[in-house]
Amino acid sequence: MIINNKIAYIHIPRTGGRILCSNLMLNYKTTLYSWNAWVDFSNLSIQKNHQPASMYEDKLTKFTIVRNPYTRFLSTLKELVDQGFKYSDESTLDDLLKFIDDDKNLTNIGSWLLPQNKFIDEGTKIWFFEDGLESMTFHSWLEENVGISLKKKTNKINSKFNPLVINDDLRLSQYFVDMVKDIYAEDFKKFNYTP
Repeated sequence: MIINNKIAYIHIPRTGGRILCSNLMLNYKTTLYSWNAWVDFSNLSIQKNHQPASMYEDKLTKFTIVRNPYTRFLSTLKELVDQGFKYSDESTLDDLLKFIDDDKNLTNIGSWLLPQNKFIDEGTKIWFFEDGLESMTFHSWLEENVGISLKKKTNKINSKFNPLVINDDLRLSQYFVDMVKDIYAEDFKKFNYTP
């Protein structure tokens, strides 16, 4: 997503991108909003997509939000359960991938499983989902680097929960805990999360 032709927001799926966009909408009133097209927030132009940093011009300042790999995967799993995936403690990655492959409405979900480090480059400014988008540090950085001022109250991210459990019915099985540790090992290391 390119904002004001100055900055590229590298939207890693399941890391708070919709909340960031809704915060922009709170602060820049608009009636036009589309996830796949140019968006006019009055004086703010944004192009939305899930492109890695390498797809953007080097002259753009780049930033992203990363998330604990467990909670990111659990968020993906919750979305898939909401779409009809029959999750149980016996579910495997093969079951998950077959469900995604069989449902033609889920074609964009492949990027949801891609490790976060694959989206960024060395120059990408990293913000952490767990710190919330309401932090004054984040607001100040946006204002200094892009000229965006989030003066209104912003939507908060609920980041204070068990990273392995959404509710009694949806928790990561040991199989998926081990899988996340393995597949996202570089994310744990690069972003200093505890596996």
